[in-house]
Amino acid sequence: MMHLPMMHNTTMRTTFTPTTDVYEQLREMAKRSGKSMSSIVNELLRKAIWNEPREMPPKYRVRAKPLGLRQGLDPERLSSLLTELETSDFDHS
Repeated sequence: MMHLPMMHNTTMRTTFTPTTDVYEQLREMAKRSGKSMSSIVNELLRKAIWNEPREMPPKYRVRAKPLGLRQGLDPERLSSLLTELETSDFDHS
């Protein structure tokens, strides 16, 4: 006998007790839109949960420090120098 996983496509029923001002606002929104209050609450919760503004990371400043390179060593050529050294190592192995 083959067992298939059970799929549930039901809604969860829960109790929600809004304050009077929130209830009045929800009732008015439902009346204007022709939707149920449950639909309105679900839409508002979805927006609040998934569309909340992302907190921006704090700004930071990079402070440059002297590299302490020997005189005559061009920092712009360090990448090409590294490539030359790697190629040289490869040729000798």
